[in-house]
Amino acid sequence: MLPVLPFIIGGVVGTVAGVALKKYYDENDEAIKDKFENSLINIEEWLDEKLVTLDKYKDSLNLNDNNLSLSNQEEFYLKKLQDVKQESKIKDVNEWLEEGTKIDSDNDWYGKLK
Repeated sequence: MLPVLPFIIGGVVGTVAGVALKKYYDENDEAIKDKFENSLINIEEWLDEKLVTLDKYKDSLNLNDNNLSLSNQEEFYLKKLQDVKQESKIKDVNEWLEEGTKIDSDNDWYGKLK
């Protein structure tokens, strides 16, 4: 009986707590729903305020594509960056083709690619 005693006590305590919570919820059902609804409304209003603030900030940045103008130096760096990206892509493809010949050097397809 001693090893089962904690389960019996736990069951009784759980049952009493469940009955008490149900009674409390039944008596205060409308108040709980009102508090929950008010908290949701407050969250929605807070989010609306933050979205308005973000929209104002976005408008203050003037990030229209038509208004952007790059200086000569920025254009030069952008062109250089694009060239480096293109070179790295070419190197990667060449390395891949070289690896393909190492793996299967008897295939005729590699000669056709060159």
